[in-house]
Amino acid sequence: MSAALGFNAAMAVLLERRVSTAAKWSRRTALFSATLLVSTVLGHRSGLIDTISLFWLLGLVAAMALLAIVLAVLGYAQLWEFGDRGGRNSTKGLILALIVLVPFCLATHRLLTLPGLVDVSTDLSDPPTFHHAISQRDSSMNTLAYFDRGNAAVQAEAYPEVSGRRYALGLDVALDIVAATTEELGWSTHERARLGGFGGIVTLEVIAPSPWLGLISDVAIRLRDEGDAIYVDLRAASRYGVHDLGGNAAAITRFYAAMEAEIADRNALFQAPAE
Repeated sequence: MSAALGFNAAMAVLLERRVSTAAKWSRRTALFSATLLVSTVLGHRSGLIDTISLFWLLGLVAAMALLAIVLAVLGYAQLWEFGDRGGRNSTKGLILALIVLVPFCLATHRLLTLPGLVDVSTDLSDPPTFHHAISQRDSSMNTLAYFDRGNAAVQAEAYPEVSGRRYALGLDVALDIVAATTEELGWSTHERARLGGFGGIVTLEVIAPSPWLGLISDVAIRLRDEGDAIYVDLRAASRYGVHDLGGNAAAITRFYAAMEAEIADRNALFQAPAE
């Protein structure tokens, strides 16, 4: 009889195995950070969240993901030492938190390896100038009064591909292609300023959101009419932050790639034999 009671007591102890609270909260915290990340990015891209709030919310997302990792490690420790249930919750929390932290790790790598620029130009001695964009910036944004030529050597070394390009196009055709290119990229036009006639310069100012977060840069696209060709220079300047993480250089190269693809498509259409 006493043996039976002892067996039942042992069974009761096994059935009352504790569940790790840390592991459970690791999964919940990681899920919350992932949900907050997605909703924050979508909210900023749709205009519901301003950029300053975006930065604070992203900081909260990273902090929650790191907390989820700490809780997962604690859950594993409780499983190892006391046999508390929670291995699956710890694993789910750890994996989800690491996924959330991937873009933060990539941003940190760029922060440490790329120069801290927020204004990038293809012409370092005579960059395209902004007119309309200056009036669109408030005191919380980066100033746009001048281009810091002291960063020319740093930019040239970090982004050698960021340089002006010449195209055998007429000015009117080039303007049409530029308009099609900015529309394809999702950039909206601010203003067009035209100086001179033959041999003159046309500068277009556009708003260029980044592909993922929708961070805004103002971009000036300058077309210099050389008679038998058009020389195209760009300048991209971030509205917020002290480091663009390479975003402005990427925007410039993305524009040239899209413009040249548009030119190639039009040439192919023009050269296609009529049926």
